[in-house]
Amino acid sequence: MSVLSLMVLMLANMLNLAGDTSSQSSKRVDADAEARVVFGNMAENVREIVLRQDLDHYMVRDADGDENDQLYFFSRSRGHFPGGTVQAKQSPFSLIGYRINTTAASSDPYALERLAIGMMWADFSSGSPNQIIFNAEDASGSKAANTIPTNWVTELTTSAPGYTDVLGPQTFRFEYTFLVRGGDGVPPSLTIHQPDDPKDIVAIIVGIAVLDATSRIKVDDLSRVISVLPNAEEGKDLLELWEPIVAAPDFATTAGLPQQVASAVRVYQRYFYLPALP
Repeated sequence: MSVLSLMVLMLANMLNLAGDTSSQSSKRVDADAEARVVFGNMAENVREIVLRQDLDHYMVRDADGDENDQLYFFSRSRGHFPGGTVQAKQSPFSLIGYRINTTAASSDPYALERLAIGMMWADFSSGSPNQIIFNAEDASGSKAANTIPTNWVTELTTSAPGYTDVLGPQTFRFEYTFLVRGGDGVPPSLTIHQPDDPKDIVAIIVGIAVLDATSRIKVDDLSRVISVLPNAEEGKDLLELWEPIVAAPDFATTAGLPQQVASAVRVYQRYFYLPALP
């Protein structure tokens, strides 16, 4: 009888182990799938980015006091237009943005959102978010009144209805750095500083952290794990910073997560090369 009991116990343990392994594999698949969707969407937008001296692009470090960054730029990508807009007046250009919604009370807290405001060719209402604005200098020589943060305040600070979609519901960390051109005979280098001239940017390197939906249910607040994954540092890419932290034996304790949840945190990185400028 004792031998039979031992065999049953061993079988139960084997089944539990197989179930845990299957669950972890499923979580990894979910996270990988989300990373592909996020990076695929960004690749399309960055490939069509409009980099001109008379058009603004807005890249925000540690937005709203949070560690997460934000990116905003004009792109030849399809955006959202108000209902009833005449199609012939819709341009192929949009104001594109990426940000983590850190509003805990929202329906999608700590999720990656994509802003896509379609720009009109003409006949837009004064003050409409669909009005493309060139950053010409005013009488004092300042361009401040014609920048993205000045003219799209509401859309940049809220989940603007009709213009914002949740792109990565499991993505809770968003960070970027730059690969910039060197001088004559000097190879490109990594920097956290945005060059004044967009022609000097070779690529934008984006890092994201993902936690699957099943694991998220067991976490009340992701702010601690967000702070554990550091901001970009000069001369380093993001995986170089994040992977050792996530792989560390004490990561669960440091991030304030249950061990099983901590093991499901995944980090990803991709280089988005900008089109060559004349």
